[in-house]
Amino acid sequence: MKSLKFYTISLLCMLSFMCVNVNLANAKVMEEIDGVICWNGDVNYPFWSNGNRYGSVFDRSSAYVVENDNNRVLIRLISYDIDFKSNSIVGDDIEKIIYSKMTGAIILHNRKLSYDTYIDREAISACRMVLADQNIY
Repeated sequence: MKSLKFYTISLLCMLSFMCVNVNLANAKVMEEIDGVICWNGDVNYPFWSNGNRYGSVFDRSSAYVVENDNNRVLIRLISYDIDFKSNSIVGDDIEKIIYSKMTGAIILHNRKLSYDTYIDREAISACRMVLADQNIY
């Protein structure tokens, strides 16, 4: 009797593990294109932030230059929050990318955080793509 319970529980655990892995394998939310992690393999939506359940992507087609002087370039664009489980947009916001011509620093201003953030490696390639689209970088 004990061995039957053990095998039944083991079988259920294995089946649940297999179902979870099949679902994760079918959901291809992130795909690397030319060294940049993009949403569903679309280079118009590069990820600039990732978490366990959600990530944020830029919409490159929405980017426009607000200010371009001797010191800096200011670009605004739309950012979408992506739910990894449902592979859908769950929120949006307007972000600002600030590129310093003097130092070469790229700063991301997130309105939700309400302060400028020096971005990490994960976002630097996404910001460089947007700057290149505007013939700045």
